[in-house]
Formats: sequence, C-alpha cells, structure tokens
Amino acid sequence: MRVSIIGEVSKSGEYQVSTKSNILDIIKIAGGYTDSADIKKVTVIQESSESGKGKSMQTVNIQKILTNGEFQLLPELVSGDTIFIPRKPEGNVWNTIVRISSQISTIAVAFFVITGQRWW
Repeated sequence: MRVSIIGEVSKSGEYQVSTKSNILDIIKIAGGYTDSADIKKVTVIQESSESGKGKSMQTVNIQKILTNGEFQLLPELVSGDTIFIPRKPEGNVWNTIVRISSQISTIAVAFFVITGQRWW
C-alpha cells in the first residue's frame, strides 16, 4: 500500500509499505519525528469508505501509545492514507529564551569570525 507522511518528520513523502505497517513503522521509514513534533496530536487522514462522504480524520496520541504500550490504539492504515505530524506550540517561555539566545550567539560568532576579532 502507499501511505504519505507530512509534517514534523525527517523525510516527508509517499512510501510504499506492507499492508501490515502501522503509524510507528511509517514514522521510522520517514527518518523519525523531529524534536519539535507534537506526537500527542498525530492525525491520520483517510478517504471515507462511504462514497461521496469526503475524508475522515482521526487524532492519535503516539506518546501515550509508546509510554503505556497500548499498541492496540494504533489505527489500521489503508492505501492512500496521509499521516500528519504537527509542530508543538511555541508557547513555552523557556523554549523561546533558548531559541533567541541561540540566534544571538550565532550572530555574535559570525561577527567575530568575519571581523577577525577575539572575544577574550
């Protein structure tokens, strides 16, 4: 079957996989999820089995499945499914401080490298 995975994974794309594959297998094939992935809100998008009804979406808490070993909660995938892994919300103050500090230090290092100056 062919399944697509998009969002916060190393290699988004469409993959040809075994019919026995599950979401965890697809994430592994796609190189794993990124550090900014919100694995509590993974969405599986499927064509509705009823003609003319559009698409159906199911949210899956991968973190809960991995933490508790509740693999029976993994939905069955069918050919044509799309898995979407969203980004974590950026609301955390500590993450913002770390990100800004990293950007400032990168700019400072670039300045000193370009100008040939030393900071000590």
